Amino acid sequence: MANEDIRLILENQRNFFSTGKTMDIGYRLENLKKLKSLILEHEQDIVKALWKDFRKPEFEVIATETRFVIKELNLAIRRLKSWTRPKRVRTPILHFLAHSYIITYSLQLRNKIKQFFSTSAVYL
Repeated sequence: MANEDIRLILENQRNFFSTGKTMDIGYRLENLKKLKSLILEHEQDIVKALWKDFRKPEFEVIATETRFVIKELNLAIRRLKSWTRPKRVRTPILHFLAHSYIITYSLQLRNKIKQFFSTSAVYL
């Protein structure tokens, strides 16, 4: 692959990432499920490639590579919604009438917020 091709692919990925579509939980779940099905569909190809490159036996590939990743994907699929849900935390006594939450953002949104505050004049 030429450097221009790599730059074009990277630029396209960055443009897609900046659309914000990757922040949607449904989109993330859909892609995790697609990845899981692709690994299961191409498991024999993965086994053949690892045998060819590293002489890794089929049982070892399935036990340590593909099934391990499948278990991690199952965990992520099962818990993604709870991982992204706002978490209630204790409120400081100074703000006794308020409620406090920790809201988990993706790296993309965190970087946009950081960029906004670093480029904007914020007056308190």
